[in-house]
Amino acid sequence: MQLEHVIAFNITLLAAMASPGPALVVAIRTALSAGGRASMAIGCGLGIAAAESGRALLPLRAGTREELAKIPQRARQWEALARVEGQRRSALIAM
Repeated sequence: MQLEHVIAFNITLLAAMASPGPALVVAIRTALSAGGRASMAIGCGLGIAAAESGRALLPLRAGTREELAKIPQRARQWEALARVEGQRRSALIAM
């Protein structure tokens, strides 16, 4: 990567961080209209959403072909576990 690319990327990144998005507008509107407790709740919600979206991108960042190929297999395993758990709960309820 050349120096010009790094500089252009950093300028774009700073512009994106400096520009207010719709989440900031909602947070400010909530703080002004509903008070501190509601604005704290929306801030926590936005933080959780940001963390979850970042966590969702982790497999793509570290995604070698082998790891990406395992995703459907893992999904089938989770579906099978969910079915077993549902059957177990149904059996407990029927008792």
